[in-house]
Amino acid sequence: MARSPRPLSTVILDQEQKDAFVDDIKEYLHPRTRRWYSNRGIPYRRGYLLHGPPGTGKTSLCFAVAGLMGLPLYLLNLSSKSFGEDDLMSLFQELPRRCIVLLEDVDCAGITQKRISEGNGDDSTAKPAVDGKEGDVLEDIDVDSSKPGVSLSGLLNVIDGVAASEGRILVMTTNHPEKLDAALLRPGRVDMSIQFGYAEPADIKELFSAIYSTLEGDVRSSRAKSPPGKKLRTASEVPWHRFSREQIQNLAEEFLALVPGGQCTAAEIQGYLLNHKRDPEAAIKGAEEWVQSIRLKREGKTEVIVKSA
Repeated sequence: MARSPRPLSTVILDQEQKDAFVDDIKEYLHPRTRRWYSNRGIPYRRGYLLHGPPGTGKTSLCFAVAGLMGLPLYLLNLSSKSFGEDDLMSLFQELPRRCIVLLEDVDCAGITQKRISEGNGDDSTAKPAVDGKEGDVLEDIDVDSSKPGVSLSGLLNVIDGVAASEGRILVMTTNHPEKLDAALLRPGRVDMSIQFGYAEPADIKELFSAIYSTLEGDVRSSRAKSPPGKKLRTASEVPWHRFSREQIQNLAEEFLALVPGGQCTAAEIQGYLLNHKRDPEAAIKGAEEWVQSIRLKREGKTEVIVKSA
């Protein structure tokens, strides 16, 4: 499917991390980089791991960078039991030379989790990897070879095995990086790791301002009433919101005072503000109660409200 590119500025992430990610991809895509890899006999591939709590912007960053670089984005779901290793290899071989492959929530697929041998200290079950990489183990947790699906060794071979495709960018996202097997995370498979966290004060202000500020093209038509017997006057355009830039900044400060940094994800804050997208004052009025509900949700508690008759 096709979708409009997402501006990189709308992704909530530390600017240094964002710049480092974009600069690294730009460097990788430069023609001289491909020649540099080829001259040294290094496989021309690049891998990234984006990790952090749900709703912190991992997938959004991937979509934004794909739009910025003008690269096609391929989504791959490893969880399907009807999807085999031959299917996986065939798909990777059909990839164009320049593209981004996105594996979302790789920890949920089950095949990429840490193996039992690492937990009990017994490495007697270790076997050489089929791609010849020292230290890789073929034994996966709860994998039944009689069932279709993709094993960890099969995934590793597709990522950087002898027959692996070159020129593409692999991006994996996960909410739990500690669950991933070390073989999947080593350099050559994951070359850069970016951690996403909860929204900080500056991020919260930026989200609030983005929702309520009047942007270019963000107007609605309004036709003024004309006296009886006369034609309607030309439609005029009025701002979506009635607040000035300075007023929005002041309201953002009020909202920030009620929503502490480091406790809510960008998706949670944006979702709440969208419920009051035409009324920032209403958003501020209900912010304290909303934050309390988020805290209770984090603690796994249910809020019980008792009202007197």
